Amino acid sequence: MDIEFDDIFKLHSKQSLPVPGALLVAKPTITDPFFGRSVVILVEHDIDRGSHGFIVNQPTPYTLPKLLPEVDETHEIPVFFGGPVALDRLSWIHNMGPEIIPDSIELREGLYYGGNLYAICRYINEGRPTEGRIKFMIGQSGWSQGQLAGEIGLHDWAVLYRFDNESVLATATEQTWKNVVAGIGRESALWKNWPTDLSSN
Repeated sequence: MDIEFDDIFKLHSKQSLPVPGALLVAKPTITDPFFGRSVVILVEHDIDRGSHGFIVNQPTPYTLPKLLPEVDETHEIPVFFGGPVALDRLSWIHNMGPEIIPDSIELREGLYYGGNLYAICRYINEGRPTEGRIKFMIGQSGWSQGQLAGEIGLHDWAVLYRFDNESVLATATEQTWKNVVAGIGRESALWKNWPTDLSSN
């Protein structure tokens, strides 16, 4: 009997539907130029309206002052590619909460989304620490009604609830996806060790 190639990547543990604050971790065989080996923080999941979130491990050549003139140009804060939707929109996640950034939305304990832009610019221009505390993304990732549930059902994504907030907020490297994959359990070794380019083996 023939076995579908991707069967070996199907997760044995049941994947529950995500909620805001969950991570979506792309299956290693996804070759989509936007989502290959991506890690997405979900900020909205609604049965009727669909879902959206941000890729957190894809750098861009931009720094924040290039996109936000209110920030002093001496602050070379990286900007990440959040996804192929709304490419004219800048978003941010952080661990500072509404005490420092008013109007922040709590995604999970210690991790927040959005907040007052004026307060953020003031915080940065005062020279206060940003590395590992706030991450900026241009664009976002979106799924229409039922789309994300279907992709999770096909095991295109692993849904993670247990992860360190630092893994999301840290400056992304090529290891970020592998580091997060370790949290999916016993299948993680197969996922991590699958080569990016099979032709190189």
